[in-house]
Amino acid sequence: MELMGKTTRVLRERLRGHAGRAPVQETLMVTYRSMLELKIIIDGCFQDNREQETATAPGQVYT
Repeated sequence: MELMGKTTRVLRERLRGHAGRAPVQETLMVTYRSMLELKIIIDGCFQDNREQETATAPGQVYT
């Protein structure tokens, strides 16, 4: 839920400078770029979580 709030805030900030001044196509590209950046961030978070789940605990050895 916190991530959605951050996402909304970032998109609003990015679009604030473009809305009303930029052509629709440019505004859509800014939105799309922001969504791609967000996807990269989210994918990175999930990757970090998966690595933590599969990591061995100190002193533990898997064969």
